[in-house]
Amino acid sequence: MSLIGTRLRGLARRYAVSRRTHEDLLARCAAAEAERDQLAATYRTWVPPGHFYSPQPDPAQVLARAGALFDTAADPVGLDLREDDQLALLPVLTEPLKDHPFPEHRSPEYRYFFGNPEYSWSDALVLHGMLRHLRPRRLTFVEPTRSCCGRCCAPATNST
Repeated sequence: MSLIGTRLRGLARRYAVSRRTHEDLLARCAAAEAERDQLAATYRTWVPPGHFYSPQPDPAQVLARAGALFDTAADPVGLDLREDDQLALLPVLTEPLKDHPFPEHRSPEYRYFFGNPEYSWSDALVLHGMLRHLRPRRLTFVEPTRSCCGRCCAPATNST
């Protein structure tokens, strides 16, 4: 077999591999585009992305402001985090957590437990600490979730 025939066979094999890879990438791209379109249809709202009432940002605006939006070292514009006050409040909030009444798993004696998918450890502990610290006279339940059950326990614990 000649040198040219050997090289041509090698190129043909590479072309076949490249062709399969290219076709696989095209198929994967088409599948991703179909999934994107299906998600867009599923989560389409009555207002376009970027509108005041839309939960979705306008992709063009996100790209235009990407440098500022994704700069984790920058402070949020127009928002005073009062970091010193937050750090001072932390030990005050953690004190009542030493005797929190919540079990990790579901149990018959408690309506709330940490291992639930909606309102877990950190959320419940911060809320419990805030309620024990602030001692509000009344609570308004907006929706009945496991978080409401967690809120029921803090006032009861305050009264003891």
